[in-house]
Amino acid sequence: MKALTAFGKVGTTQNVAAATVEFQDSVNKLPATSQSLLRSALAEMAEQGKNKKLDQGVLVQLAEHLAIRFALEQFERGEVKVNAVKKMLDRLNQEIEALRQILGQHEDKMAEAGLLAESHREILDRQFWANVPENAKREVLLSSEAWCIPPKNVQSYVAELIEQGEMADANSILQNYARCADSEDADARKRAATGLSELAELYAKTDPKLLGEALRYVGLRLSVEQDQDLQSLVSAAFVRLCQEAAAKRHFGAMAQALDLLAGVESQRPGIARALRVKMGIEERVPEFVDEALRARQISVGLTGVLKQLPQTAMEQLATRFNRCQYREDLENVANLAHDLGEEALQYLRSTVRGGAPAEAVEMVGLLVRLDPTAAGVFLPARVRDFPRQAQDRIIRQISACGLPGRSRILLAVLDYVDPMIMPLVVDEAGMSEEREALGRLLTLVDGDLPAGAAPFLRVKAIEALGRLRASESASALKRILEARKLFGWAHPQEMRIAAIQALEKLEPEWVKGFLPVSGIEGSDLRLAPLDVPHNSKFVRNRRHTRVKLQKPISAVSTNLKQNCHLDIRTASLSGGLATTSMHLAPGTQVTLKLQLGLRNLQATALMRDYRAQDMSFEFVDISMDERAKLRRLLLENMERPPER
Repeated sequence: MKALTAFGKVGTTQNVAAATVEFQDSVNKLPATSQSLLRSALAEMAEQGKNKKLDQGVLVQLAEHLAIRFALEQFERGEVKVNAVKKMLDRLNQEIEALRQILGQHEDKMAEAGLLAESHREILDRQFWANVPENAKREVLLSSEAWCIPPKNVQSYVAELIEQGEMADANSILQNYARCADSEDADARKRAATGLSELAELYAKTDPKLLGEALRYVGLRLSVEQDQDLQSLVSAAFVRLCQEAAAKRHFGAMAQALDLLAGVESQRPGIARALRVKMGIEERVPEFVDEALRARQISVGLTGVLKQLPQTAMEQLATRFNRCQYREDLENVANLAHDLGEEALQYLRSTVRGGAPAEAVEMVGLLVRLDPTAAGVFLPARVRDFPRQAQDRIIRQISACGLPGRSRILLAVLDYVDPMIMPLVVDEAGMSEEREALGRLLTLVDGDLPAGAAPFLRVKAIEALGRLRASESASALKRILEARKLFGWAHPQEMRIAAIQALEKLEPEWVKGFLPVSGIEGSDLRLAPLDVPHNSKFVRNRRHTRVKLQKPISAVSTNLKQNCHLDIRTASLSGGLATTSMHLAPGTQVTLKLQLGLRNLQATALMRDYRAQDMSFEFVDISMDERAKLRRLLLENMERPPER
């Protein structure tokens, strides 16, 4: 190298004679074999110059070629060990660097343009290993000094093995390379950590178990590495391996990484928090959950990942649980949530018991499904402090959760919810078809109502009894039908219609005999509450027959700051579907005034979900006289087949 440097000065210095003497002295000091090698190399370069013009870079290339050849010969003869090759190449590179400076190479300009991705030292190192014989490469790659080989050479060698079908050798090499990350030698750990960052994709593509092995070595090092620079490199390798595990859906490796990170967190919480953000696994939980739910089966290892992230996992599952419209989807979400275990369930309990109302509301449905005992304890005390819209959402979640015995929880909160929500509670208790609700429903039918409740709640309780088909309720229903006062019947006609419709399911012969003297027209019975369909695929089912109106009915809200106009095209005794003149948030309470020709009909409703261009609404309070008007309106429009 010194001789070539002296030769380079001949063409760049003004004192050519002195430079020539220096070059000749350098050559004379070389051993005979080295002099012969240098002369043949210069002669070859001169021969190339006959055919084309050579630039000064050729001399640098010659120096690099000689350096690699020298190091290779030393290595093959066993005169230097593998870990000493790098030091030798570093010394030779210093001589070559001096030659570059003398020749004024254009590498600086290329670097400024961003064209050099590697340093000259790295290039020389990589070129040397590319020239090492195959058997020697394998020997080094399977030794404790595998870290000496540049990552690009490791990648190309392993790729060739995989292409040739030699998977066992490829796995052994990658496993051994990963082991170097936990070496006692600091330089080995540094090179191995850097290499693992570059080889992360290869590990993920070759075998998920290898990825787990690499994560284990790097993760264990995270907790004990004292050198700050090395800590940074090890952290970068850990993050890169985790990102590849997430991209390739290697959930077992991801779960292992999170477990290792928990160990780091106990000793170095600051580093663990920073790594958790960089890993980005929590950000991808929604993606993982959606894929699992679409596939209808849990990918191997996914449960382990979600168990390590109980809060994020439960938040995502609760959101999807509340959105389910089909029973099958609901069961799928519930099963996945159940598999996450006690820690995830404890997060649900703590959120519903003491979390912010907005967060607690979203967790109720899943908690009722997974731990109804805890829900029954927490909800009555909490629900009274929630706003009406939150209470409404809670009741709908409980009713849709699919839990046998949910009527007990529904009726336990009846006395604590807003009076506008009480009809929904009773309705849903009846839709459960559970005899457990019988006792409370009978007290409601007899007029023992919660504070603030309207008579409309008794009608809802009667309809609920009809769905339960409990013979014990027959006497209470008959009392309502037969009770008289001085002039006429004791109870409103709408209440009596609901009672005879419920009794018709229990004692049809008695109803047949009583109907002619009941004061109730047979046509009034056409709009009976719908039975709960068995084995329904839907989470929620329709409670009354929906009738398509022959002409849209205009309605207007009278309780909002800005009146909202509605065009009602479809209606039932429980609500309807309308086009609105303004956006109304679901759960908004509206006092409606419907224009029925020369008559008006007034009722209180809660706005529900948007469906295409329309918005549904549900009646939560209506007087008996107004409900009679609504029944007549629907019967008049039933000349067309009812919309089921």
